[in-house]
Amino acid sequence: MIAFALLIFAAVPPADDPPMLRHAIKACTRNPEAVRQLFEIEKAEGLPEGLLAAAFLRESSCRPDIHCGDQGRSCGPFQLHGSHKRKAAKIYLEIHGRKPKNDPRRDLKAAATYWARKVKRGRSKAEAQCKGRGGYASRDDLLWASGNLTATWRPRCLRRKCLERAHNGECTRKVCTRFGARCAKRGRYETQHWSTLRRWREALKEPKP
Repeated sequence: MIAFALLIFAAVPPADDPPMLRHAIKACTRNPEAVRQLFEIEKAEGLPEGLLAAAFLRESSCRPDIHCGDQGRSCGPFQLHGSHKRKAAKIYLEIHGRKPKNDPRRDLKAAATYWARKVKRGRSKAEAQCKGRGGYASRDDLLWASGNLTATWRPRCLRRKCLERAHNGECTRKVCTRFGARCAKRGRYETQHWSTLRRWREALKEPKP
């Protein structure tokens, strides 16, 4: 009973916390301390408030025990595929000052920082390639929603190069030589991360993304 009471107490955010943080903690009662860390990383990396917590909720249900899904192919709080492991290890080294002994995708700080920077790179592509507002309240929301979409679903291939051709000249193997942004559209073409954040904002009566 005491342990249960302590868990409930930890999940109730202090009244002086920012509204979005309080809302995210209530959505992630399993791991309130992790949510606080994610808000700190968002602030340091310049991401919209609550986006990492929304991704954490959608990808791993805020579980304190970092697991692997997708038949073991995707691991950690953000369910990063194995192709992300090497780059996540570099972020781990940057943050902790040592090489990871275990899978860096399971480390909350390393995974969140890696993911935040990947979203920012997607946003940079969106700035040049996504027009208008896509039905969002502001262009800034369009760019962040598009950056998150690009990071999650892989960039669009804008240009391909043929590597192999058949005897009849038909290309049989191509490689992408230029990647572009995926431009989000409110409520129609966006990640579950962003749609969750949008609902949180609406619940708080903040400007809609």
